[in-house]
Parts: sequence; C-alpha cells; structure tokens
Amino acid sequence: MIILKTKTPLAIAIAILVTSFAYGQSAPPRPPRLDENPGPPSHDINIQTVTVTYEGVNRNVSFYVPSSYQTGKAVPLVFAFHGTTGNAAVMYASAKSIPQKAEAEGFIAVFPNGLPLPNGGNGFQWMDAVNVPYVGFLIDQLQARFTIDAKRIYLIGFSGGSQLCQRVASDPTQSKRIAAIGTVAGSAGFQPGPGQPLIITDPNASGLAQAMSAFMVQGALDPVNPINGGPNLDGFVQLSFADKINFWTKFISANLTEPIVVTQAPTNATATKYSNLQTGLTLIGLVDPLLAHAWPRWDVTTAIWDFFKSVPTR
Repeated sequence: MIILKTKTPLAIAIAILVTSFAYGQSAPPRPPRLDENPGPPSHDINIQTVTVTYEGVNRNVSFYVPSSYQTGKAVPLVFAFHGTTGNAAVMYASAKSIPQKAEAEGFIAVFPNGLPLPNGGNGFQWMDAVNVPYVGFLIDQLQARFTIDAKRIYLIGFSGGSQLCQRVASDPTQSKRIAAIGTVAGSAGFQPGPGQPLIITDPNASGLAQAMSAFMVQGALDPVNPINGGPNLDGFVQLSFADKINFWTKFISANLTEPIVVTQAPTNATATKYSNLQTGLTLIGLVDPLLAHAWPRWDVTTAIWDFFKSVPTR
C-alpha cells in the first residue's frame, strides 16, 4: 500500500558468522555518525515523500522526479541510502547534488529512510535483514508508478547505506535487478558489538549473486571504517578497504588492473580500475587521503553517475 503524503519542497548473500538481526529486533547502540557536510535542502528542488507499508511497518520514502519525465519513456532509477543515524534528507541535501544530477540527467532519484535507531533519536539505520528484500519491494512499487528502465537501476550509499548496497548486491534475488553500485565509506565486514564475531558481506559467498560494476570511495582518515581495517574508534573490528576490493575483483572476475584519474577527485587521490575485458564489468577503488568519515566535498555524485553511464547495464 502506498499513501501519498503532502510535503513542501523542503519538506544475500551475506556470509553471517552470527545470527542475523531479525526484523524489529534492536541493533546494537552506536554513537552518532552524522554526515559532516549534509547542507540544507535546495529550495528549488521539489522532493516528494510517500509512506509505504512493508511487513506491517510504515516507512517514509522521498524521491525526485525530473521535469523531463514522461510516462511511457523509460528512465533510470537511482537509490541513495543514508548512513547510520542519518535520514533521507541528508542524501537529498544540496551539498550532495543528487536531485540536481537527476534533473540534469533525467533519472528518478529515491531516498528511503531506514528503520528507527534502537536507542532512540531521530535517525535511522539499515542493520535489520529485512532491508534487503525491502529494496526489492521499493523497486516494484516505483515500477508500478513510473516508467523505469529495468536495465538501469543503481544504488548509492554512504557508510551504513554503503553496507546495504553491498548486501543487496550480494543477494541472489535482488542482485539481478541492480546494474551497478556506488559507495562512500562502509566496510565489507564489521564487528557489530564488543566481543561479537564479524559479519562479513562477501558477494561471492553463495555463488548465486549476479556480478555488477562498482565505484568505491574510501577515506584514508576514516576512523569509523579504517582503511587498513582492525579496531575502529569504538574498538570494533572492521575489514580493510583492500578486503572489500578483493571481494569485488573476484566477483567481477577482473583480469586487468590499471591506475586511472577520476577528474572530479582531488589531485592527491589515488584511483585504480579493475576490469573484466570480456564482460565489461568494472570496479573503481578510490582513496581520498584527506577524507574522514564523511561524504566528500568534491563532486563524487558526478563521478559515480558518469561511472554508471560507462558500465554495462543489467
């Protein structure tokens, strides 16, 4: 069921070594990890918000439809997932320019909220296992309402939203619907609480997930998802960025590795391209040496969208 709410324009394969979070079960409390540079929403961008009911829970989903959209003319669909303690507004804020890019490039941008934080507060999180099929549910709902190019559905995520992107991409059912992902921060394996085993998201684990391209950004100064792995600032162990890259190069069966320049990134950033010359599937791993746990201040949205346009569709 979809209930339209009036708002102003301002307005798996997961390889789990511990039991999955059940829907509605509390994820472990975590200190705030707010985006350092969310910025205010743009006054000239008309963000619409609906309430959807999934598994008996009402959840808000915001989206932007470009002015060029015409029913019957298929357009790409791009999801943007906030980080833990964030919300949809952080992702459609003007600093990230995702709605502006949607307007310029003619795609529909979707900004869902996760589930409420277990320890209260106004933010949301993506830890619960139900969020993977929930993404598929949202795709179905949007395809029923808009003319979507089913071969061009993409995911973008920050931090906890980045981890959701990898979980969806690792899922045998949902992966076949996604053409590519773009992530900022977020590891492929983490310790959810003190003394608990790692939860590892390896897209190769089941052997049934369908490979796709990915653009991954890592900050060298990130204290939450340390680039070299190990204990983060909370003392919880994380896998390294190299582990995440290694999972994905195997996933796409990359057979060529080469350094590249991402024109939008700082000149001191380092980027490596891993390609499968037979399929065209591609991974770009980019390290920003001065980036902490935040969305980059350079135009990463354009870099990710240009990447999406360059890689194979689903």
